[in-house]
Amino acid sequence: MTSPQTNLQNINVCIIARKRLKNNTRVIRQAGALAKVGANVTVISLENPITEYLQNYSSVRFIEVKIKPWPTMILQTFNKIVRLFKSAWIYLLVYTGVEDKSRLEMKKRKGSINRTNSILSTFMRKHLAPYSNLALTIQFSRNVEKTLGKEQFDYCQAHDSYALSATWRLANKTGGKIIYDAVEAPDERSGNALSSTPAWLRNIESVRDEKIIQKASRVFSIGESLADWTANRYKIEKPIVIRNCSLYSETEAKDSVKKFLGLNDEDKLGIVVGSIYEGQGLEQLLKSLEYLNKNYHVAVIGPVSKTRYESHIMNIVKNRKFQNRFHVIPPRKQTEIIDFISDADLGLILLQPDKLNHRLALPNKLFEYIMARLPIVSGNIKDVKTIIDKYKNGLCCDERNPEDIAKAMKNLCNDAAYKSRVNKTAKILCWEEEVIKYLQVLDAHSKKREKLSI
Repeated sequence: MTSPQTNLQNINVCIIARKRLKNNTRVIRQAGALAKVGANVTVISLENPITEYLQNYSSVRFIEVKIKPWPTMILQTFNKIVRLFKSAWIYLLVYTGVEDKSRLEMKKRKGSINRTNSILSTFMRKHLAPYSNLALTIQFSRNVEKTLGKEQFDYCQAHDSYALSATWRLANKTGGKIIYDAVEAPDERSGNALSSTPAWLRNIESVRDEKIIQKASRVFSIGESLADWTANRYKIEKPIVIRNCSLYSETEAKDSVKKFLGLNDEDKLGIVVGSIYEGQGLEQLLKSLEYLNKNYHVAVIGPVSKTRYESHIMNIVKNRKFQNRFHVIPPRKQTEIIDFISDADLGLILLQPDKLNHRLALPNKLFEYIMARLPIVSGNIKDVKTIIDKYKNGLCCDERNPEDIAKAMKNLCNDAAYKSRVNKTAKILCWEEEVIKYLQVLDAHSKKREKLSI
């Protein structure tokens, strides 16, 4: 990509992400694009990106904020006090000859400390976990201000609503303009800590976030549906859509997924990138295998957590005797995933429409499938359907109907025209093309600020 001519040279930008950036490609690519046109870019987060990204974007300053979850800190402090007390008690009993040391050591390992820890952990999960998200936000905001508060920034960009509080504090301290990058609807979050947060606290946080977003100089979004929702929800101008496209690459299936699974050329493989979680459409996908020949396989690539839902999925696999047709593949590095899946036959996106963020989604996996040159089978998610209808690089189906899913998979595998179209789509829907708009918007705003200051 040839970087566009901009007025962004030597401006100071800080991107704040209250997330772990191990594989967060959006933040990393935005920072890299800004640095490439001469901006001084700082990224501060809970965890730095993987080493490959740090090496590829060496002109970006990455700062990692180390924060211990406060329930863990409480438990660790309690354990230290208990261990100190136990040691003193053992010393006293041994010294007075009440019991010998070996028996007391056994009691120390198997005794009351474990029971007490269990009780304390249960109490914290029940009564403190609902406030852990707020505590993390406060800790992170303070650390960001402490680390960067003495510097000057022209722009402070919040990646997702989690970072709004820290961004607002840093912008007030350093004189920077606030930018908000919306990646999902904050009103509907997943996760145990968030789902158990009291309604009154969520309302307070929602009001706080709304005020910050309304003060933002610019708002971006990952897709049209989320942009419309954000504009209506916060009574602001429609955010500018910057899709999270993948970097352009010519795929090279060195360590291919079919080879990894021991499949041959006659086998048909549909890929789902992402961990096993509820609402992904895996139940419907598994049932669709009943309508397909035995040479059709499905693989999920991503982290596996021992949850009830994962057990439920594996029980379906076992009961329907799909052990040889449903595969779970351990996570791959983000830098390897596109080449790895490029010899599959289909990319699958079957998010169920019962959740708001599913209906508003434009998933990263869509662009990974496009760059891997895979035809796509998707449900009727509005933004995904718009791309498929425009570029003719896949088929949409009823994501709740296993038979309809199977029909779409079969049609794509039997029509070579889809495979030929995906290569053209990859050259259009790539980050090198998409980022131009992001830079131009910031450039226009930077020029406007200069005129106002004259």
